[in-house]
Amino acid sequence: MKNLGKPKKQQGFSLIEVLVAGLVITVGLMAMVTLQVRGQNQALAAHQRSLAGLYSQDMQERLRANLCFLSVEVSDLEDPAELESFINDTGTDGLNSFLSGLHEEWRADHMTGSRSGWVSSLAADFADKDPSPADEQAGKVVEDGYWRFTLTITPTAPMKDSITQSLLINYWSGGCNE
Repeated sequence: MKNLGKPKKQQGFSLIEVLVAGLVITVGLMAMVTLQVRGQNQALAAHQRSLAGLYSQDMQERLRANLCFLSVEVSDLEDPAELESFINDTGTDGLNSFLSGLHEEWRADHMTGSRSGWVSSLAADFADKDPSPADEQAGKVVEDGYWRFTLTITPTAPMKDSITQSLLINYWSGGCNE
């Protein structure tokens, strides 16, 4: 005769329990992997911002090294045509030619290797967004006592936002000879 009184004690896990446990572990591991990837992307973005800051500082030092060029060119406010030629870059020794050459040299030093896809621009910023005559722009530089340049750097993924730095360079009204 069979013993119908007490059922035997179950040993081990059922298939459903094993599947649920596997699902919980899988979801937990996926969350950890996602968190790790996001953390790495944030670290890379912070690294890119840090490099952009260092590169901006280098550009400011390069502009400062050319302080005499910038001061001498604008110090001659007696001849508006010459000054307008300098600011509007109608000549070969104008402001835009100077900035373009400096920017290309700077890019050759910094935008290589993994940073070769970065986009950057350097421009004089006369604080008023409306185009004004060159003599007014030069007067603004003399009045403020400094040049203002804007350097914009746009790194590649994961950081797609541009980093814009305003670079202020002293203006010496008498040039470097005083």
